[in-house]
Amino acid sequence: MSGLAQIECADLRTATLSDSDVILMLDVLHYIEPAAQKLLIERAHVALSSDGVLLVRIGNAAGGLRFTWSRCVDATIWRLRGRRRAVLKFRTLTGWIDLLTSAGFVVSEIPMSGSQSFANVLLLAKPGARPAAQFKPSAGTA
Repeated sequence: MSGLAQIECADLRTATLSDSDVILMLDVLHYIEPAAQKLLIERAHVALSSDGVLLVRIGNAAGGLRFTWSRCVDATIWRLRGRRRAVLKFRTLTGWIDLLTSAGFVVSEIPMSGSQSFANVLLLAKPGARPAAQFKPSAGTA
């Protein structure tokens, strides 16, 4: 993958997102506070090229028993990692789409194959019009 991809492991709440063609966020957003979710999505919008894509897999809080099962699995994994209590911040599918579109993304759902044991949804978000409050500084500004 030399020169084709860069994979980083960092705290998404504070990590610098470099210019990208693709950003993946798989099963991570519900682990951070709603305000941090919003800021991260806005930063991803700024970091993506105009024809870039953001792939986000989320849990749909309106997913009934499949969502309850997802929450139980998340809480169990959280405890196995030595944390006493999981403070997870879920949204409904509509809530996740609203978050992405409010940051300027055009969003579509990608059907997921395989087991439907969980209430997971894969969203494809492409940069649309950038919100007026955001800009991408040029090399001479900061």
